[in-house]
Amino acid sequence: PLVPWIWSLLNEKDKKIFTQTYQSAWLTYLAAFPLANARKLAKLMASGQVEIFSGVQQVGHNPKTHAFCLRVLDKTAYVDAVVNATGSGHAFSNSKVLSALSKRHLVQESLVGGIVVDPSTCAVKGSKDMYAIGEIIFGSWLATADLTQASRQAALAIQDILKI
Repeated sequence: PLVPWIWSLLNEKDKKIFTQTYQSAWLTYLAAFPLANARKLAKLMASGQVEIFSGVQQVGHNPKTHAFCLRVLDKTAYVDAVVNATGSGHAFSNSKVLSALSKRHLVQESLVGGIVVDPSTCAVKGSKDMYAIGEIIFGSWLATADLTQASRQAALAIQDILKI
């Protein structure tokens, strides 16, 4: 509950400084998972059963062999399964929906990513009846990557809609 409140106290310039300088380290600790799971994953990686790729440019699938073909920077990899764990990101350029809403002046892009909402209600800035939760409200909320925060955001929006 404190992170969104503290985040709301920062101006856009300070939010930008935080995201550029400290966000990576902060997310490392925010998105931690149990040590037992980390050890299992490390074992799978060491055995070659799981591999992490960055810079994936294209993913294809061969229905005959059921294999996936990944084009990664300067090489090609063939794998049995693919998990895309990149997330949606916060840039409008990643979302046709957000770009379209912005062009119609229905949402305002935050300088640090996502759309601007009232952090106390998740109401979209400038709208009387539109609410947003999750990754797309990053600029107004910061902590958007976990189910607890999304649930809290939904509860705030529902309370405002029902005027509870």
